[in-house]
Amino acid sequence: SFPISAYRDMFETNVFGTIRMMQAVLPAWRERGSGVFVNLSSIQGKVGTPLESAYAATKHAIEAVSEALHIEVAHFGIRVVIVEPGYIAPGMKPGSSHPGPHAYDELCRQWDQNDALLHPGGRPGPEIVAQAIADAIEEPSTPLRVPVGDDAALVLGSRRSMDDAEFEAAMRLVIGLTW
Repeated sequence: SFPISAYRDMFETNVFGTIRMMQAVLPAWRERGSGVFVNLSSIQGKVGTPLESAYAATKHAIEAVSEALHIEVAHFGIRVVIVEPGYIAPGMKPGSSHPGPHAYDELCRQWDQNDALLHPGGRPGPEIVAQAIADAIEEPSTPLRVPVGDDAALVLGSRRSMDDAEFEAAMRLVIGLTW
């Protein structure tokens, strides 16, 4: 039961802030016939995970906006790239904690274990995301979507190759989620 106000704040930053920036530069880019939008999504933009629905919802929205914009602006020589990082160190630091009802304590405990399972040597640093962004800007052949990190490639590849039930079963098995 994440507060609606927190959803609004997250959408304001992650979605509406991105859209405002794109709208601000798009007319000039159309006129000059070039530009590159590099929008930061996440594996959460394709795979919603427990306890992170607000964040995942904003990243799903960025995926949809970016995919539509890609089709709309390619005619004008403008590229759109969606960068989809996995779990990167040091990670986001929330402004305030919302632990939720105690009914979810066991889910929280199980889900918190997944980081150690997926990243036994620690999460990769933010420099791999910065490099992906720089490459997207500089390389005209960059595809629409760019997974960043081994976990992103694994999770997104698995998601594409499995139906919903298969993917959920695999996720539960790998993480040891019994919730």
